[in-house]
Amino acid sequence: ALQKQVREVSGPYVYVGDNCNNNCVFCSEANVSFRHKSSAQIKSEIDAIRTKYNFINFMGREPTLCEDIANLLKYAVGLGFKQVGLTTNGRMFYYKSFTKEILSTGLNQIIITLYSNNEQKHEIQSATKNSFTQTISGIRNILEKKPNNFSLIVNVLVNKLNYRDLPEIVDYVVDLGIMEINLLNASPL
Repeated sequence: ALQKQVREVSGPYVYVGDNCNNNCVFCSEANVSFRHKSSAQIKSEIDAIRTKYNFINFMGREPTLCEDIANLLKYAVGLGFKQVGLTTNGRMFYYKSFTKEILSTGLNQIIITLYSNNEQKHEIQSATKNSFTQTISGIRNILEKKPNNFSLIVNVLVNKLNYRDLPEIVDYVVDLGIMEINLLNASPL
C-alpha cells in the first residue's frame, strides 16, 4: 500500500484539516470537499512523503483545528525531516498554551497569512471578526516562545483590497519582528 501511495505523492504537503475558523473571501479551498482523514491515514501520508522529500508542510483549510495536530507534527519530526512546517492563519496561536504545545513538537517553521496591517481591512478579507487581533497575538506569542533557528514567515496575499498598502504592511510585519515575508498572488485551485 505504501508503494502505491508513494507514486501518488505529488508534493511535500499533507492536508490535515477540513475545517477553518476564517471565511476568507478569496479562499481557494472554500468549495473543495476535503475527506476527513484519521490520524493513521495522515501518518501513512507522512510516511509516503518522507520517502520522496526531506521537508513537509502541514496545510488544509486550517490545520491547527485538527485535534491531533501536535502528535502529527511530533511524528513527522521523529521521521527526521530536515524541515517540518505548518501553514496557518495563526489564530490558534493566540492561546499561549497552544503555542507552547505546538512549539514543543520540534517543528521548525510556521507560515502565517496576514492580509493587512489594519484590523478592519484584514477582517474584510478574512470575513471573520477578531481574526486580526488573534493573528497578531499569535505572531507575538510565537516570536516570544520560538527557539533559535526557527523560521516564522508571514504570507501576504496581494489582492485588490490590499495592494496599495503593501509598503505599510511590510513595515508593520518587520516592526513585529518578522524576518521572512512572502508576497503572494492568489492562485485558484
